[in-house]
Amino acid sequence: MPTKKTTGESGSAPKIPQKFFDDAWVTVLAPQESFWRTHAKPSSQEKFITEQAKNGIALAEKLLAMLGQGAWPSLDDCIPTGTILDVVDKFFYEATDLPRELPFYNVIHYVSSLLLQQGVHIQKSKIQIIFPDVWTIVMAGSGGGKTMTLDAISNAMGGKVKMFPDANSYPKFFENLQAHNRSFYLKDEFAKFINAVNRDSKMEGMRGCLLNVYSNADLSYSTKASTEHVKRPALSILGLTQIANITETITASMINDGFAQRFSYVFAEKDNRPRKLNYIFDGLGELVAPLWTRLTATPFHPVYYLDDVLNDTFEAGGNLIIDRADADGVGEDFSRRIVFRSFKYALVYHVLAGKTDKYLHAEDMAHGLRLCARELRDTSRLIDMFGLLKPAEPKSAPGATVSAALSSAPSKKNSAKKSSLTYAKCVEKAKKKVLDFAAKGKLTETRNLGSFIKGVEVSVLAKILAELAQDPALKPHIILRKD
Repeated sequence: MPTKKTTGESGSAPKIPQKFFDDAWVTVLAPQESFWRTHAKPSSQEKFITEQAKNGIALAEKLLAMLGQGAWPSLDDCIPTGTILDVVDKFFYEATDLPRELPFYNVIHYVSSLLLQQGVHIQKSKIQIIFPDVWTIVMAGSGGGKTMTLDAISNAMGGKVKMFPDANSYPKFFENLQAHNRSFYLKDEFAKFINAVNRDSKMEGMRGCLLNVYSNADLSYSTKASTEHVKRPALSILGLTQIANITETITASMINDGFAQRFSYVFAEKDNRPRKLNYIFDGLGELVAPLWTRLTATPFHPVYYLDDVLNDTFEAGGNLIIDRADADGVGEDFSRRIVFRSFKYALVYHVLAGKTDKYLHAEDMAHGLRLCARELRDTSRLIDMFGLLKPAEPKSAPGATVSAALSSAPSKKNSAKKSSLTYAKCVEKAKKKVLDFAAKGKLTETRNLGSFIKGVEVSVLAKILAELAQDPALKPHIILRKD
């Protein structure tokens, strides 16, 4: 009896529709945004955008999955390999024991300032544009190497970025803004500047001016002689200050009235690298110069655009960050502004990677979101210093398993382990870590305890530390939250 034929009449393999191959190529090539954005026909772009938007969502969820597990992105997670950011970080890591955040944010601001002074912006919608005007306050310990880092990097990158001059009065600041709009305001001892804005009569009107600069709203200043104007002001601001001064500089009232929310906050503290006393920066310039020259010579597009790839990636990752902010007690007045900075960071990462097309990529946004998530961590710490965090209540009672409080989105890999972690076991682990830290002369707080009891909400850690602090032997070694 003849067998049923499975091939075509000529004995060849069944004919597969061309659409199958077309769709397969779109799927394979979609992650290669630099390629298809440059070479694909306009008629094919829509298919690539649709497919890559799905990939962007998956990428954001993958790169930010640690947020649901109680962890945060590391600085390494925010540094693309082979970029000038990577080169500078490696040099400082190997040649110094300085906090890595100092050179990292210097480079970020030099790049954003370079874009800003060339008039580059993002067209977010028909009526909304975004300038790459990042505002950051980096906090380090006294003698933490702030000035030394500034000098080393400015020597390596100097001459290409327009710097904003200092001013000790509002009229002088406005005059500088007229002459040096869209430049880099690099300010050491930033605490003194903010204190002057709040208290010095010569700075009257400065706070309102800064709020307008942040919003890129037209400014005017009137004297008896005339009225002066600045159209669409924008500055890249990097302020450096001591951690010890921050609660006197950024006051609770500034947090509540919204002024403090215009800045991102970064704690720059030394890690466990061996101590180095003799810093030698001679080799930095020759490593950085070729990369910086290439970057500054790049013919940037005057306008960069967004499509569904970027927007869908932002929506997916941004919601994960705000969910974590909600759980930690950071209000949306802060978290939304933190997440919005991801557009600006996406542009910075786009040019850092040497991409030349005018559309921002999913990868750019994913990097930007991870940096924003890291800044949420430090913002949460800052707000906690004022006792203003309002974390969500844990869903578990003492004695029961606390897996519900451990992670809003636990991974399958760790689900079995987390399901057996009871409140009592958390207390036991916390007590051991308090004693370990005490033996090293360190205090325990929710921030550093969370590095060892991963996936537990801040509010649960705070409750555990409050219980342990009832023990007179442990209390001197614990810092309690100010809820």
